[in-house]
Amino acid sequence: MKFIIPLYLAKNNILKKIDDFSYAKYVSHTPQTKNEVEITSNILIYVTKGYKILHTVFENYHIKAGSVLFLKSGTYVMSEVLDERYEAFLFFYSDAMLIDFIDKYDVAINEQPKSKQDEVCILKHTDTFSNVILSFIPYFEESEVNSDILKIKFEELFLKILTSKDSRVFKYYLSQIYNSDAEFKKEVERCYADFTTVKEMANYFKMNENAFRAKFQKLFAQTPKRWIDSKKLTRAKLLLEKRDKTVTEVAREVGYADLAWFSQRFKQEFGISPKECKNNNF
Repeated sequence: MKFIIPLYLAKNNILKKIDDFSYAKYVSHTPQTKNEVEITSNILIYVTKGYKILHTVFENYHIKAGSVLFLKSGTYVMSEVLDERYEAFLFFYSDAMLIDFIDKYDVAINEQPKSKQDEVCILKHTDTFSNVILSFIPYFEESEVNSDILKIKFEELFLKILTSKDSRVFKYYLSQIYNSDAEFKKEVERCYADFTTVKEMANYFKMNENAFRAKFQKLFAQTPKRWIDSKKLTRAKLLLEKRDKTVTEVAREVGYADLAWFSQRFKQEFGISPKECKNNNF
């Protein structure tokens, strides 16, 4: 099953939205395996009960009660809930809200990673983080909430993180979002799967193709075609590893009509064929 978050929460009337900030309490009463999750908004998750595993191409993250994690908009993961009851508080926030915070407190984010990092940022559990996050609980029950109060509380949480031992990894996470073209990047990550050619994407952004390619290359350090292929192939690898689908089904689902070309590109990207990837994980 595939979930688009936070759309799924909104459709089930468990998402509260105030300006560019949304939040929800998520409860699962049964174990869940191999759910595909697409994140379309930056999200902070605080797990209060249960245990789950998030699978990405780079790593498997074991999430238990007390875990605090951030996921960027545009992230794909496979999720498995392994306990009969799982509970978590979810906080969604826009790039603009995060950029306002960085500018307001003049946060230095020129932190470079030692190696390629995933789109998941997990912080070590501390009582300080827990106390700040749990202080949000009363607002889940109130029908009318002051948005300024919530934003100040969210700023408090970010400031606590920036003075913790996790400051460097959190700054790197911020650096992936903060730039003068954040809205452009966010929209690219949201809609890339809707297009089959770079020209179609350029038209969508009301740019000529050469200007679009130049801007894209500057922001993503890759050509549009290479970046889109990488995103689709990353999703395909997760589907092959974690879902009981054929190579043909996965190729079509991620947007490849030509199975031979899909197999060739997959092997170039990961060093093994789609069939080998599937056989190694089932």
